[in-house]
Amino acid sequence: MRLRGFTLPELVVVILVIGILAVASASKLFSNADAARDAATRQSLLVVREAIERYRIENDGQLPGLSDGLAGDLADHLRGPFPAAHVGPRNAAVAYTADTDPTGEANPAASWKYSITSGDFVVNLNTATAVDPSVTYDEW
Repeated sequence: MRLRGFTLPELVVVILVIGILAVASASKLFSNADAARDAATRQSLLVVREAIERYRIENDGQLPGLSDGLAGDLADHLRGPFPAAHVGPRNAAVAYTADTDPTGEANPAASWKYSITSGDFVVNLNTATAVDPSVTYDEW
């Protein structure tokens, strides 16, 4: 009587093929996750920059962040809470600077960096972006 089933070498080959497929799809999945985090951070930058501009228009050119902090001054110009960055420390903390060019990391615990003299708002992270390694996050 002959037993029906798979031999050990056949099972090993199938398991190896499944493992190779899993590794290939996992690397693609992680790449997509990095791209999604970058896109979400860029969207948060856009939202805050537009709120800063609306504040400036409504307040005769005065920059926000001088009276009630940036999040407090922009509360009426944002839908919902002040956004958190999706890269770096991943929080909504803002590091303030008087430099007109806010690029370069300031406070490592803050996700955002804001210039109170120029109104520039950037990501407080000077490492290469996941999508384009030739660009750093604070250059967006």
